[in-house]
Amino acid sequence: MVDLLKNLTEKVDMLVEGQQRLEADVAELKTDVAQLKTDVAQLKTDVAQLKTDVKQLKTDMVEVKIDVNELKLDVKKIKADNKVILSFLEKIDDGMNDHDYRIRAIERKMAQNA
Repeated sequence: MVDLLKNLTEKVDMLVEGQQRLEADVAELKTDVAQLKTDVAQLKTDVAQLKTDVKQLKTDMVEVKIDVNELKLDVKKIKADNKVILSFLEKIDDGMNDHDYRIRAIERKMAQNA
């Protein structure tokens, strides 16, 4: 009978230890699940922020394209303005050359008459 009681006691002790291990495992799993829930919530927040950032980036890219097109137009205008300025400068240069020629001609006549 003592052996039977000892045997039963050992089996009960083993069952109690097994239950304690299961309880520890369950507690650890609960902790892991709680952490996973937190991680998933953070991921959802991150995804929402990423979607917002992508949307803003798309808007910014459209604005950059508009700015690039405006810059291209500005460059064309500057080039056209430069052509007009160069044309005026050529006319001024031609006029100065003409006046220089006339001044030399007058100087020659004056030299002949002197």
